[in-house]
Amino acid sequence: MSGKLNKYYFLVFAVAFFAVAAVFENGLLKKHPEIDLIEDFQKELLKNERMLNRLMVQIDSLTVGDSFDGNFFKELYPSADQLLEKDGLGILVYKNGRLQYWSDRIFAFYDNSAALPAEEGLLVFPNGYYLSKKITSGDYEIFGLHLVKYNFRYENKYLKNSFFYKYKLPEDFGITEEESRDCFSVYNLAGEYLFSIKPLGSYLCTTKQLYKPGTLYLFGLLFLLIY
Repeated sequence: MSGKLNKYYFLVFAVAFFAVAAVFENGLLKKHPEIDLIEDFQKELLKNERMLNRLMVQIDSLTVGDSFDGNFFKELYPSADQLLEKDGLGILVYKNGRLQYWSDRIFAFYDNSAALPAEEGLLVFPNGYYLSKKITSGDYEIFGLHLVKYNFRYENKYLKNSFFYKYKLPEDFGITEEESRDCFSVYNLAGEYLFSIKPLGSYLCTTKQLYKPGTLYLFGLLFLLIY
């Protein structure tokens, strides 16, 4: 008899852990998980902006070198080919206003620098939103770009309007250039306004937020298996 009672204790513990985990999970949803998501996004964006700044210093030092012959393709290959996939970075170089070099064809929309929608801050291309930095070195205008989110006119199984993979934001979250009470403002390292994030669709929790309910669910499952 006591053996059966002990066995049912495991079932009671399992149900209790599941119930407490559900309460925690429900509480997370009431605490607006999108706030934590966007705070993490802001931190990651600043980290990537620092990386972009270092890249710009590297390119600038290249152009002033005595041995530089103007051949960016030769000097930057093959490392530049991996910039977009790994870090979401890209380079555009204009000489006397004409496009001379691009690190990836995804950036090569404008043959003339005067046609660019903007020079610094948020740069909106036909395929996405980018953080842009510019330096001028002699005849060269050098633009460093960081992909924030793709924004294709048409989507398919290969083309998705998703954020750069290091940003853990849902695809449904939108980017707008205007500040609004319904959106979350995003700033650069200098504290200047860049753009706003508009939460849309399903809100997800961060990995850190899910540790507690996840652990409780795990214990509940273990007790259920023992039962």
